[in-house]
Amino acid sequence: MAIALFHFSNNGWLPKEDVVTHAGFYFHFVIYTFFTISGFVIPYSMHLSGYQNGDFRAFFLKRMVRIYPPYIACIAMMMGVELICFTVHQIPARVGVGDTLLHLFYLNGVLGRPWLLDIFWTLGIEIQFYLFVVLVWPLVVSRNTAVFAVFTVLFVALSWWVSSTAYLFSCSAYLALGMVLFRQRIKLDHPVVVWSMVAALGVVIYPRTGLAGVIASYTVIPFLFLNVRMAFATFLGKISYSFYLFHLPAGGTLLAILSPHVVNLGARYALLLVAVLVSIGAAWVGHRFLESPAIGWSKRVRYVRSSGTGGTGGSDGSGKRPDFMLCE
Repeated sequence: MAIALFHFSNNGWLPKEDVVTHAGFYFHFVIYTFFTISGFVIPYSMHLSGYQNGDFRAFFLKRMVRIYPPYIACIAMMMGVELICFTVHQIPARVGVGDTLLHLFYLNGVLGRPWLLDIFWTLGIEIQFYLFVVLVWPLVVSRNTAVFAVFTVLFVALSWWVSSTAYLFSCSAYLALGMVLFRQRIKLDHPVVVWSMVAALGVVIYPRTGLAGVIASYTVIPFLFLNVRMAFATFLGKISYSFYLFHLPAGGTLLAILSPHVVNLGARYALLLVAVLVSIGAAWVGHRFLESPAIGWSKRVRYVRSSGTGGTGGSDGSGKRPDFMLCE
C-alpha cells in the first residue's frame, strides 16, 4: 500500500509543497523492501519444495504460471486505458505494438524500450533473479559459510559497475540481504556471521539510498523472525502482488479522470484515500479471480524425481510454508 501512497501523492494530485506530498515521497523506498523479500522468499520456497540442480524448467514454469495471469491482465488494462485516451482525447499511445509485445518477455528494460507501467521494471528484475538464483543455487545453499560470503561479496560488488535499474545487479545488495536472512532461517550459518553480514549490507546500502533505504530493507526482519502477525497486514500481504499491479490502472486512473474537476484540497485528500480503497478493491478482485487460480495451477507443476531421489530441503524446522507475496 505504501507504493500507492507514493504514486498518488507525488503525481501532481497534491501541491508539491504539501506535507503529504513530502511524506509520501519516502514511501517509494518500499521497493527495497520488495527486493529484500524476494531475496528471501524465492530461495526459501525453492528449499521447501526440494529444488535440485536440473529442476530449472519446472521451477521457471511454476514461477511464470504464478505471476503471469495478473501481469497479462494488467497489461490489457493499460492498453485499454491508452485506447480510451486516444479515442476520447486524441492522446497518442506512449507504447507501440512492438514494445507492448516485449512485455511478454520482460525485455523492455534491457532493450531500453518504454514500459506500459513504470513499475514493471521491478518485475524485469524479478525474472532476472529467477534465472540468476538457479545458476548459483549451489552457492546460495552451500554449507560452507566462507563460500557463501565470497559469493555475496562478488554479487554485491557487481552493483558498483552495473547501476542501471534495467539489470539485476543494480539491486544486488537488497537481494543479497534477503538471501542472508534465508540462510539464517534454515540455520546454515552462525547467528554472529549472519547479523554481521546484515550490518555490512546496511553499510553498503546507506550511501546509495540513505537511512530510509536501510530502514526499508530491514523492515522485513521482524516479520521473518519474530512471528509478527496482524489480520489486516496478512490480508494486504495476500493481495500485495495484485495491489502492486493494479493500483495505478485502478486508483491512478480514477485520480487522473477526476483531476480537472476537483480543485478543493480537502476533497483531494479524501479522494486520495478513495483511490487507495479502489486499488484495494481491484487488488482483491485480481487476487480472487486471477492470482488465486494461478497459485493453484503453479502448485500442480512438480519437480520430476527419479526413484529414491530426495530434495535439498523441505523443512526449516518450523513446519510452515512462507507466506509472503511471491512465495507460492
